[in-house]
Amino acid sequence: MIGNTIGTLFLSILTIAGNAEEFVLPPNDGFITDPGDVIPLMEEEELEQKMVMKMEQTGLSFVSVILPTLGGRDIAHLAWELRTKWGIEQNGSGILLLIVREEGKTLIAPGKSHENILTDSILQEIVEREILPQLRKGEYALAIEQGTSAVRKHLSGEYTEKRQKGGFPAKNTSYRIVILLLVLLACSALVRARRRNAGQTKHRCR
Repeated sequence: MIGNTIGTLFLSILTIAGNAEEFVLPPNDGFITDPGDVIPLMEEEELEQKMVMKMEQTGLSFVSVILPTLGGRDIAHLAWELRTKWGIEQNGSGILLLIVREEGKTLIAPGKSHENILTDSILQEIVEREILPQLRKGEYALAIEQGTSAVRKHLSGEYTEKRQKGGFPAKNTSYRIVILLLVLLACSALVRARRRNAGQTKHRCR
């Protein structure tokens, strides 16, 4: 019994290790790497032209990758590996958008020169608001276009300004309303208590 258990564990370890070894990074295909051909060729060519034009206008370079699976790897580590091995990390200004279909994960990995501006919370908001809704509809090209556009707008201040003006509904609006109501109720109770105390004091003075 113990021997069978040990054997099963050993086979599981070998399987996991084998899967990790089998996973090979795809070759860099330029602005868009889509080894599974999820995006139709004409859409991909049109999107690449837009990304080239935007890079020439802003100097901001995007590399978008659509992978079928993580192959048992952590998405953040895989993004770092892609940035390093593909040379995206060299100038520190390139931004990687990684979409993994099977695990349903998406990550935007900025370079060092943008890390302080493109915070984790901002990037997560862009993923949730701009990218994921399109991915759920199977619109991968549109997801990339909207996601990269939102990042550019944030770096120029436009996206942040839109958020501050109420262009996007805050996730925690309901939570804030509840807190505000609780504060108002507490203040009201405090005022009533003080009035009662004041009335009792006057009554005693008489």
